[in-house]
Amino acid sequence: MQPIKIPLTSRILVPFFLTVVLLAVTMPRKGVFKYSWQKGGSWNYETLVAPFDFPILKTREEINAEMQLRLRAPYSACYDYEADVKDEVCARVGDALSGYPHLAARAVNFLAGCYAGGVMAPTHESSDLLSGADENQGIIYIQKGKNCSVVPRDEVYLLSELCGRLADELSSARSGASSGAKSGVNPGVNPGVNVDSLLEAASISSILLPNLVFDRKLTEEKYREATNPDDVAVTMGTFKAGDVIVRSGDAIRNYEDRLLTSYKAEFNEKVGYDGPIFLLWAGNLLLSLILSFIAVFVLLMVSPKTVMHLNEYLFILSLFVLCSGITFIMSRFTPSELYMVPYPVFALYLFSFFRRKPVIPLYGIFLLPVLIFCEGGMRMYITLFFAGCVAVLVFSRLNKGWQQFLSALCIFASILLCHFAFTLVGGSFFDVEWMELLYIMLGSLFVVLAYPLVYLFEKVFNLVSESRLTELTDTNTPLLRTLSEQAPGTFQHCIAVMNMVDAVGKDVDADIHLLRAAALYHDIGKMENAGCYIENQLPGTDFHAGLQPRESARYIIGHVKAGLNLARKNKLPEVISDFISTHHGTTSTGYFYNKYLNAGGDPSDVDDFFYPGPRPQTKEQVVLMLCDSIEAASRTLSAFDYDTVSAFVDKIYEGKMQAGQYNVSDITLRELECLKESLKQYLVHLHHGRIAYPERKNDNKQQ
Repeated sequence: MQPIKIPLTSRILVPFFLTVVLLAVTMPRKGVFKYSWQKGGSWNYETLVAPFDFPILKTREEINAEMQLRLRAPYSACYDYEADVKDEVCARVGDALSGYPHLAARAVNFLAGCYAGGVMAPTHESSDLLSGADENQGIIYIQKGKNCSVVPRDEVYLLSELCGRLADELSSARSGASSGAKSGVNPGVNPGVNVDSLLEAASISSILLPNLVFDRKLTEEKYREATNPDDVAVTMGTFKAGDVIVRSGDAIRNYEDRLLTSYKAEFNEKVGYDGPIFLLWAGNLLLSLILSFIAVFVLLMVSPKTVMHLNEYLFILSLFVLCSGITFIMSRFTPSELYMVPYPVFALYLFSFFRRKPVIPLYGIFLLPVLIFCEGGMRMYITLFFAGCVAVLVFSRLNKGWQQFLSALCIFASILLCHFAFTLVGGSFFDVEWMELLYIMLGSLFVVLAYPLVYLFEKVFNLVSESRLTELTDTNTPLLRTLSEQAPGTFQHCIAVMNMVDAVGKDVDADIHLLRAAALYHDIGKMENAGCYIENQLPGTDFHAGLQPRESARYIIGHVKAGLNLARKNKLPEVISDFISTHHGTTSTGYFYNKYLNAGGDPSDVDDFFYPGPRPQTKEQVVLMLCDSIEAASRTLSAFDYDTVSAFVDKIYEGKMQAGQYNVSDITLRELECLKESLKQYLVHLHHGRIAYPERKNDNKQQ
């Protein structure tokens, strides 16, 4: 087994350690709860004893049930107590009954007691308000100054009943007077007086007034307070310090799960971290180092060449810091709104520039802080990872215009599907709060809104997206127009190679957009000294006449260096420059190389006849190399039947193989065989025969 090589250069190490520092600075300043469990499983740690008192939290279902009960519960009317009414009524009743002093005194004392407790008269306003809910007939609220007291309903008099109650009270007094007369005691009243007639004659019913006035505003306020979800108690008692929460090996049932959840919430809220602060910083720094190492190591495993391109390497580390930083900040301040963060868009950013291989592994690494620092991290990690996979799958097909909103809908559905799966495991059918559902919907929509940042990343890091490659294949760009004017033969060759890679690249699952752009620019260096290349020479001219083979080879090989200079000058993406430097690999300029040897040249002094390379390193670079050589050499063929073409392609293919041009690329032998057969079929169909049109015989008819 060969050891894994990690390039330890400043280009690699400086961005790596900068990433470590940025992660450590943004990490939450709290400890991580060290226990994890699953309801229905067992407790795999030591016996857990409560180190402090903590409230036992109600479940979401219990809180919702209590809230629904409150909404259905009756509520009570509120009244303002008007103290002046009692004195006014008592004085007027005393005056009205002044002819009967004993009855007047009795009536005033009775009414004073009634008004002290309260006299009310239900109005249409109170009836209309309370008709929409179940009024609590047992109690009412009475506001006296700044104090609001709860009074049983049966301790308050109704105005409509007060006059009758007064009549009964005075009648009992008159009965007492009759008994006193028989015993020789003078009661001071006329026992023959009819109380009902007396009260009616004195218009007592019109004098009586309520001193409790219905307060609509206060009644509505009391109802809102009673039904306010913030007033619903979220705890159901306290678990005492020193008591056992769960014993080692015990099953985690509903009660144990409730206790553990309550303990974790109190720990994170009140304790968080109770050790020395320098240990917390050291732990954060070490954890940052570990996460950064995982990210870079995975990148080296799945796409080692990416690390060698500084712009791509910096882009991936920047995305990692951005995603992790958002997670750290949200977990510190608004952890309940994490679903509003469009995490799947990070998978789309990766997919835009790196296509398939490194995308999903790196996205999984980006989500590791969610797993470590967020409440319910495992559930959220799996949900967001699944959503990212769906986003890549759907966005690869639905990414134009309004179709992006269909992609957002698919992402939203994938997150809900994960929620549904977890709630089924938890014993419920579907348990998502409306606010959480809103956050999920907004997060899915934000994926569409945040995706255009890909164009900013493209400019900042000089990367190549599919849209950028499409722009590069526009033959009206200044560089390609100059190529067509200064080296028209080379330009036509590039067009032919572009068509060839488009046709055969699909069969080996290559990046067609990248291949098309690379084919157009791979020979731009031929604009310098365009006449030294056979495709640009006019009939009867020979640039190399009189030149030595070595000098001619230097002219031919020079188009690679010239092409790289033009690419740098015109700010072509680095990935396109890689095709310019590798499309000949380390092969020789065959014509002049053989001419030199045939003329008796020294075989040990032939370095000037070989291209500097490097050899192709990617599948796409191998495809371009073969297509470039085959397209140019195919112009020497005189027949294009399958056998001739097959022998021709095999010869070029074997020549590259013997020169070791495929040895460092990531293309497989199976893909090479498939590519070879596709090239044969393409050439046969491209140069298919045509039937000769017969000459029309002269039959003296007009043409």
